[in-house]
Amino acid sequence: KKSASTTSKSMSIKVLETETLPKEAAHKSNTTAISSLIAQTKRQEVPDRVKSVVEATPDATTSSSINLCPANVPQHLTVSSSSSVDGGNFIVKLKWEDKDHQQEKIKALINNLNVTATKGQLMMINLSKRGLTWLDSKAIRTAMCMNPHLSVLKLSYNNLGDRGSAVVAAGFTMPDNTKHPSLNVLDLGFNAIGDDGCAALTLNAVAGNFNLSTLFLSGNHIRQEGAVAIGGAILQGCSLSELHLSANQIGEAGVQALARAIAERELLVNSDVKNQPKTMEKLHIVGIEMGHEGTTTISRMLLNNYSIRTLC
Repeated sequence: KKSASTTSKSMSIKVLETETLPKEAAHKSNTTAISSLIAQTKRQEVPDRVKSVVEATPDATTSSSINLCPANVPQHLTVSSSSSVDGGNFIVKLKWEDKDHQQEKIKALINNLNVTATKGQLMMINLSKRGLTWLDSKAIRTAMCMNPHLSVLKLSYNNLGDRGSAVVAAGFTMPDNTKHPSLNVLDLGFNAIGDDGCAALTLNAVAGNFNLSTLFLSGNHIRQEGAVAIGGAILQGCSLSELHLSANQIGEAGVQALARAIAERELLVNSDVKNQPKTMEKLHIVGIEMGHEGTTTISRMLLNNYSIRTLC
């Protein structure tokens, strides 16, 4: 062994430089050096309760790998490693990934949202793909109520679920019990929302709301009951003109209820009733298991519908 050094910043460990050591001796010396350095690195960079067993099979001519076999590693910590042999230098790179770091980022994000929301100047909130859960939805609801000029709220690809969607839906009710005056785009796609969450959304965010025009609910767990709830909200009256429901399991009965509600609303708007809001213009229903009956109902709906521009 000629030198051994560690770089705590990149956690790359240069273990051994060999010249003429026999292969077996080099193997034994390398393994001892690696064990010593990893133990030292653990004391400096890794929680004490993390223990690792090192199995090394270095080869002087080809690349090799080191398997770190974590023993009693905390659930929040993952370990990955790679190694190579380059000119007799055995290089080990350790990468420790703390799962709690993601939670810290989410917490900091929500804290920033809370601070910014108090200024009441937000016009768009985009928190898609942030790993949010229903616990974070309370801060979103507060931001909605404190920012009357907010027009776009994007929360797709999170894990809000039914509880989170219900909390967000409650944010459409302002302190004076009126609907949010500006919010017209809500994206809750791919959030594990089922029929209960969908019902809460339709009751508090869609029905009687003549500001919300675009609703993204694709990629959730919405079934027949959720589709019926949306249809009921459309019949009750709203300004929803773009609806995304693809990749749900609405089924034939759910599609029939939705299509009939859109058709009846279209007839009402085309009658002599004044000041009716626009009806559905874009309907996305790919992969919803509509079946033969559902397809037939959609076809009949289109016969007397002059508002829909996009159907896919």
